[in-house]
This record gives sequence, C-alpha cells and structure tokens, in this order.
Amino acid sequence: VLKAGLRAEQTYTKGNSVTSGQKFDRNYFGLFPSFFMMYTLNEAQGNSVRFNYTRRLQRPSFSALNPYRLQFDDYTVMVGNPNLLPQYSHNISAGYTFRNDYSAELYFSRTNNVIAELASSTGNNVIEYQSRNFTHSTEYGLSLDAPFKVMNGWTANNSFSLYNLSYRIDAFSINRTSFSVKSIHTIVWNKVIDIDAVADYRSPYVSANSRVPYMFSFDLEFTRRILKNQGRVRLYLADIFNTLREKEITDYNNTHIDFYQKRPTRLIGVVFSYTFRSGKKFSNKKIDQGNTDEKGRIGN
Repeated sequence: VLKAGLRAEQTYTKGNSVTSGQKFDRNYFGLFPSFFMMYTLNEAQGNSVRFNYTRRLQRPSFSALNPYRLQFDDYTVMVGNPNLLPQYSHNISAGYTFRNDYSAELYFSRTNNVIAELASSTGNNVIEYQSRNFTHSTEYGLSLDAPFKVMNGWTANNSFSLYNLSYRIDAFSINRTSFSVKSIHTIVWNKVIDIDAVADYRSPYVSANSRVPYMFSFDLEFTRRILKNQGRVRLYLADIFNTLREKEITDYNNTHIDFYQKRPTRLIGVVFSYTFRSGKKFSNKKIDQGNTDEKGRIGN
C-alpha cells in the first residue's frame, strides 16, 4: 500500500485585545507533504511493516495569544503572548505489526518554533508561566504495544515507550531519556460484574525548560449491568494510592524554581446510567467537521 499527499494552507489571523489595546496580524503560507507505505509480509498471520512521513503545522491557541495576565495566587502568574508563531514539525516513523495485535515502532520528530510553556522568575518569589517559541525540540524513541488474553474473560492491553526528548531556546538546552509503561486490564464476569484496572507509570522527563519527576497512578472501576442490561451502575476509584502530584524543577537564567502542588486526585464516585430503546434501531453516521482545528485553538 502506497499513499502520498500534499496539502497547502494559507493562514490569516487578526487579533485585538480590547482591554490592553494590543493588536496583531498573521499571514503565512505552508506546504505539508505526507507519505505512507505498508507492506504485508504474511497476510494469514497478520504480519506487516510500515513507513510514514508527515510535515505538520500547529498554530498557537487563541487563549495563548491573548495578552492577558492571570494571577492564580501570590506566587503563580500566567501571561499571554501575542507574539507566538506557529510550530512546524517533521515526523518519521517505521513500524512492524505481528499477528495484527503486537506492534513495534521507531520514530523521530523535529519541531521548529516549538510552542511550550516557559517557567521563569519575576522576583519576589513569583513564578511566571508564558507560552514561548522555543528554537526547536527533538524527540526520538521506540514504542511497543502488546495486548494479550490472560484467561477466559480477562484481557490486558500493555504499552511501553522509551524516548529521548530535548528542548532548546536561545543558548539554553535541556534533554532527558525517559520511559513510560501503561497496563489496562479488563475482567468480565458474566452476569456478575465487569472490572477495569489501569496502572500508569512515567519516569522523570523534561517539559520545556523544566524537569518533572516520575508520575504514577492506579485506577479501578467496577460495573454492574442491571435492568436487562439497559442500566449500569459504575463504581470508580481514581488514584487509589494517592501518588499523583504536580512537581517541576526549573534552573533557568540563574534562577532555581522548585514547584509542588497536590490536587485532590484520590476520588470515589458512583454513576448510574440507563439506555432507552424505542422504535426502529438506527446507526449514527460519522460526521467530519472541517472546523475541528479552529475549535481546538479556542481552548487552552
């Protein structure tokens, strides 16, 4: 299978902050080629290899461009940046699929003008966060997916990735090799209960000009079907071991920032849902919306 394409985009953007009086105009054109190749080694066994290349564009969101100043507390400030430019990335990947389920992929990505949130100190122990255009970022690594059946009624979907990520802005650079592991287990006990367990671990990694310690979470969910399978009662327990927290360490422009925040992530909830069925059965059609990208730019 061979697929190739070329997309051309012309972008016009105008912004006007009524409160600050700041205005900006953007006018840029870009060509975005793509190429995909897949070769089946053994159709009966579901073995194949693939290669993919794309050039992509990501525009800054309107909220990031808005020149506002949002004070979260006495020590944390978020500042908009109307000078943000779009980022452009080259993405290359090569993968192998075994028995239609197991897959391995090598990938490389280089992004110029990468949009990332820069943490810096403005004095008086105040940390300022602002989206900036870093000179570039580079990421390369390996990802593995291995779903399997443990026993009747018990399936597991496992993923692993090992990657190196680096950022550079002017003379400052930072990089780290990291890995992540995620395992999703589903146990179906017919006419009794369904159990879902999710374990997610990410080793220390870098983000923009900050270093982030490891993250781990473990969630459980129990679902009971009732009322002739039209009703469901769901009990979920999020972050059971209370390990999720936000922590960043930043050393930038001769300033050391040690940020820590713990949200109430250990949660217990009960949900009841009921499906009404009446009349002729119908199927929903997928509708592609051409303004999906624009809607995404409205959010944070």
